[in-house]
Amino acid sequence: MAGGHYRKIVKYCEAHCIRIPRSFHDTDPSKLVLIDVSIPQRPLLLTETFDYPKQITEFLRERNVHPLNYQVLNFKTGYSFAWSGSLEMTKSNAFSMQP
Repeated sequence: MAGGHYRKIVKYCEAHCIRIPRSFHDTDPSKLVLIDVSIPQRPLLLTETFDYPKQITEFLRERNVHPLNYQVLNFKTGYSFAWSGSLEMTKSNAFSMQP
């Protein structure tokens, strides 16, 4: 798929040495992505993407994983999210979508 978010996400990941799973290339991604940063030298983009922050917290809660192991980026607004509490997110810093 070659939607608007797809190109931005792939370029960002390539520029920041973030691994992209093969299955991601078969998706039409939404604006919010999760990046697994539990191994800092090998960050990994998750195939699942989201439209709303609440979907992310539900996704992480269902899998019982620690939220600090994930970076959340919004490819529509160019802002990242920070975790403020157990599974609560707040808008954080802007990030550059340009390589």
